[in-house]
Amino acid sequence: VSQTDVLAYQPGGGLGSSAGLIEYDRTGKVVATIGERANYFGPVRLSPDGRRLAVAIGDPGDVYLLETATGVPTRLTFSSGSTQVGGWSPDGTQVVYSSLRQKNGRYGIFAKLASGADAERTLLLGKGVGHIADDWSRDGRFVSYQENVPNAHRWTGFLPVSDPSRAALLLREHDGDETMSAIAPDSRWIAYSVFTSGAPAIVVSPFPGPGGKWQVSAAGYNPRWRGDGKELYFLAPDLTLMAAEVDGTAAEFRVGRVTPLFHTHAFSNPGYAYDVTADGQKFIVTSVDTEETPTITLVLNWRESLLK
Repeated sequence: VSQTDVLAYQPGGGLGSSAGLIEYDRTGKVVATIGERANYFGPVRLSPDGRRLAVAIGDPGDVYLLETATGVPTRLTFSSGSTQVGGWSPDGTQVVYSSLRQKNGRYGIFAKLASGADAERTLLLGKGVGHIADDWSRDGRFVSYQENVPNAHRWTGFLPVSDPSRAALLLREHDGDETMSAIAPDSRWIAYSVFTSGAPAIVVSPFPGPGGKWQVSAAGYNPRWRGDGKELYFLAPDLTLMAAEVDGTAAEFRVGRVTPLFHTHAFSNPGYAYDVTADGQKFIVTSVDTEETPTITLVLNWRESLLK
């Protein structure tokens, strides 16, 4: 509702249920559709071997594992609150996820065997503070996450899962919100989005720090690494999938050419829209068909209609 008697609305209900998991090549050509259309929620994460896809389905969601070859889903979590995927352990045997378990609306971080053979483990559950899992380092030592403090910033944190006796660390490199982190394959760097003013920037810092920081793009969401660490992908604000040539072999991180790959029809929340195969050749995007997107209706002088 505006201040000048103009109202705009969009019908609800159809957007989430019309989303599909679409596999594209680097040119934007559709390679395959994985599974059925559903109300997908949060990130989609490929297993290390590329054979399974972890994604939350439903509202509130639970984590399902889909075979990429067949699209057959298997339910992994049975939570009373909303749940979303964080990532896979390096050996592909576990899934880390965030779930709403507190009455104050804050998320905790949990892990469970992908086979479903055990009960979930609580990794981090802070009172009054929300924690959203983002990634699991390839060396198995850390889970990166977002710490959401009410009425304050979001910080990127590192949870030492290989040594539970150690305390979690916070990056706190910026004045703005740090979100959507991804750890490099060599576990030496971490990429994340930083919201200060305007569009979020894609930044890379040493992992787990401390050290310098390098900007990959002035605007972007949801960084993802190629398996060899030589490319970093992200979504531009207009939902174009971008690829940046990067070099993290030296002490100083280097950013090369940034190339647009293809425009996506990513789901409305660009922070949780896609994942990439290890070779950087295929992208699985939670996509919405533009022709099925509900229209926006504009109503002029709406208060006069209300009085009638």
